Amino acid sequence: MQLSITNFKTVICETLIILLALLMSIGFVPPAIASDIADFDQPNILILKSSDAELYSKIASELTFALALKCQSCPEKKPIIDTRTVADINKEIINNLNYNFIITLGKQAWLEIEDLDLKPEIKKLHTVLPLDQDILKAKSNQYFLVLEQSYKTQLDILTRLFESKPNLTVLYSANSEWRKELLETASQKLNIHLRYKKFDSTNRSSISQILKDQALSKSSILMLPDKEIYNRSNINQIFISGYANNITFIGYSISLVKTGAVISLVTPKTKIAGEISRLAYEMLENKKNAGVYYPSSYKVLINENILKALNMEIDQSMINKINLEVVQ
Repeated sequence: MQLSITNFKTVICETLIILLALLMSIGFVPPAIASDIADFDQPNILILKSSDAELYSKIASELTFALALKCQSCPEKKPIIDTRTVADINKEIINNLNYNFIITLGKQAWLEIEDLDLKPEIKKLHTVLPLDQDILKAKSNQYFLVLEQSYKTQLDILTRLFESKPNLTVLYSANSEWRKELLETASQKLNIHLRYKKFDSTNRSSISQILKDQALSKSSILMLPDKEIYNRSNINQIFISGYANNITFIGYSISLVKTGAVISLVTPKTKIAGEISRLAYEMLENKKNAGVYYPSSYKVLINENILKALNMEIDQSMINKINLEVVQ
């Protein structure tokens, strides 16, 4: 019986597939497949802490568990995990122990690893970091997971949370101009209008003059992590002056909500290890490109007393959609 060219090709392909399956069953892995498997074949992971501080130690412990849990269904790829501090590490130790993946916790650990100039094939993920200019200026082949929420997420939640949409104003200084640029990009994507006021650090009365501006009355100030503007010596006075002029404050930490901000959007500490392990395995599977990543988990902290005093109402339809915590 004669075969057509199409049928002949089909028979050849099926035969090759069967042959390949037989070869793989006895341990042969084609080079193209082997290279992918090698990237995710029993990771030898170093978790490097900046110090023995409780936060780093707790995250390292939770991260070890989370990484192992990720591989319950693939025991042959169960990671080897070692935890050390920067004081216990050097280039020789890393090379001798054959780590192929390093996760740093904190800025000191990140900078220590960068100074060692390790082999490029070692994957590195830098975590438990505040977003700063050093990260934005870092080499393009690096991976970062910062602690704070992206401005896109913050603006999206804030504008959907309140029944009466807040009129947002941002105070910034020369130190936080780069944050202003990030906010501008995020607000444009969401079609949200923000007003910006620049703080003059050489003029001590600058902040008072800004808060007395009638144009800011009944607006909400989106606070930036900028010690030139907000610091321990002036924060209480800023809140008092602001509320006296019908200005509310949206913070970025639990301490600011407790002190006087009406709301803050933060990353829960209990979720940090899970966020790191998820990104780490996506890197191992070559599903992520280098860059700066933000947590997907967030918590909305609200100062109920200030909320009631200002007669601000939360959109009830959002209550069940967000992780909300009331702070007294």
